[in-house]
Amino acid sequence: MTANSAGKREPLVILKSGVAEPEIVARFGDFEDWIKTALGEVDRPVAIVDCDKILGGFARIDIVGLIITGANEMVTDNAPWLEPAREWIRSLHSNGVPILGICFGHQLLAQALGGVVGYNPAGKEQGTAMIRCTEEGRTDVLFAALGEEFPVQESHWQSVFQMPPGAVRLASNQMDINQAFRVGNTSWGVQFHPEFTTQMVREYVTIQAAEIRGRGEDPDEIRSRISSSPAGAVLSAFSKVVFERNRCG
Repeated sequence: MTANSAGKREPLVILKSGVAEPEIVARFGDFEDWIKTALGEVDRPVAIVDCDKILGGFARIDIVGLIITGANEMVTDNAPWLEPAREWIRSLHSNGVPILGICFGHQLLAQALGGVVGYNPAGKEQGTAMIRCTEEGRTDVLFAALGEEFPVQESHWQSVFQMPPGAVRLASNQMDINQAFRVGNTSWGVQFHPEFTTQMVREYVTIQAAEIRGRGEDPDEIRSRISSSPAGAVLSAFSKVVFERNRCG
């Protein structure tokens, strides 16, 4: 995979790692729809690639950037498409193609580049949570406009226990020390969901209420803490990175 040269029209690819719950999809669409909305207007095609296409050799085409969605599955389940995806991610990263991994995608990026992922012993992080940027995060191109501390939308059982070699931690909270990281100048992972709206988070809590009670938590309490988040700015900032880089390439 090579960096894209000026004048070409290679796509920004959204790798669809999974499907949201049917009730969510019926009301709001799926992961890729929310990401496209949060990206805003872009000057390149946006291609949606289902994860099983990785096994069919899609990774041979040139792209200007990659966004990896969330999923209901776990990275540690090691589905057949994951190893080809990890190889593709390593190739893109080594060639400086911008990558943004979200939730499952954050974990997959970390794993592909040498990090360690597993179930968070603190349990599931769900609803709106506060995260705090590190010193590096406060000056990072994706986070600089968000301030030192801000709310984000979360829904994850697993976490990045160990970042990839050379990674820089960008944000943390008490539940998860590695809420965001960067490797080099073009690859980012975020454990939270910058594409989620408050309405989506409330719907997740509603349809998962029995599961929430089963783990000893109160869905009404989680619902009461849901608030809007400025984190969609991460996606629009990533879009600018992709297309500024391509214009200069």
